[in-house]
Amino acid sequence: MTLGSSKYKYERVEGWAKVPEYFEFNSLGEAYGLVGGVVDVAVDSQDRVYAFCRGNHPVLIFDRDGKFLSCWGEGHFVWPHAIFIAPDDSVFVVDGGAHTVEKFSLAGEELMTLGHRNCAIPIMRREPFTLPTAVAVGPTGEIFCSNGYANFLIHKFSPEGKLLKTWGEPGKGPGQFALPHYIAADRYGMLYVCDRQNNRVQLFDSEGQFRGEWTDFHRPQAQHIDWKNDLIYTVESWHQPDPQQPKITVRDLDGHVLSEFGGREREGKGPLEVGHGICVDSHGDIYESEIRDVCRIQKFARPESTGRPPCLLPARVGAFGRAPTEGFGGELECVACGGLVMLRLLCAAVCCLCWRGSLEAPEPTALNTSKRYFNPETLIANSGTKPRRRHDI
Repeated sequence: MTLGSSKYKYERVEGWAKVPEYFEFNSLGEAYGLVGGVVDVAVDSQDRVYAFCRGNHPVLIFDRDGKFLSCWGEGHFVWPHAIFIAPDDSVFVVDGGAHTVEKFSLAGEELMTLGHRNCAIPIMRREPFTLPTAVAVGPTGEIFCSNGYANFLIHKFSPEGKLLKTWGEPGKGPGQFALPHYIAADRYGMLYVCDRQNNRVQLFDSEGQFRGEWTDFHRPQAQHIDWKNDLIYTVESWHQPDPQQPKITVRDLDGHVLSEFGGREREGKGPLEVGHGICVDSHGDIYESEIRDVCRIQKFARPESTGRPPCLLPARVGAFGRAPTEGFGGELECVACGGLVMLRLLCAAVCCLCWRGSLEAPEPTALNTSKRYFNPETLIANSGTKPRRRHDI
């Protein structure tokens, strides 16, 4: 069954995760009388999937086909809550029960700890941490943490772990939170906070200045931001009884919904239950983790018919030189700015002119010399520069 709409359609990969025998997802939750399950997922630069769970092997690693590769973290975590992999493949893990945010290598070597392990800081001190919920890394390496179930705060740290700034308080107004459950950062430095119990996502700049809110959510649990394509993936869910159905949405950075799908599976209305984490690999495939009664990892793959190139950003100049694809007339057209990119120079599925629009085959007409063309010399000269955003919030 095809899920989603427009250019963002998906198919569920049945039985994707090949979990070894005797691995389970609930032991840590049951030990503390709390909810168990797979709390979050993340992907590294090789598209390996890291599932963080409240089980006897907390960090499970799979390849894109769901084959189990390795695991780590046994005996270390108290109550896992979130996992995030930075662009440099550093693994950040949030342990709500230990009141810490920790940085690891891909192999599980501990590199840094934020907070005081097994020590909840009194709420009135407004310091990290008391039951933290999530972590994100901005484009210049700063670390942002949501703190979380008790303090209703956001903390900003330097890349080395020095506390730089704190903001937030309980409430429903701008910069106030009912539960900052997840935090994500785009490549321009904007922060997106899932204010779950207020049914909204709040936007802040990297200094904590309020920049807006999106209110068309119901219990937003987690988000993933695709830096290469400027897309935001959100999972929304709540446990029963709840008249609202769980769903996954795909949005642009202005909050416009590009695609969505969902529905509670036990009611026969869709493929989801209580989603708690979400991530996306370089192919655009979605991975979703679930907690409570159905503890699992799901994969929703982009159909092959989308024809999406495997490389999404023109970062490797040496990849140029492919022959034009038959049927496209040797060029693709940007849906945002109308510019044409020659396929023999193509190494991207995002426009190299405006850095915003996706590319598709133009109508089979004669060459239109009025359109702008991608200049490879310009890309080489500017390959180290930051892509520009067409408009800011």
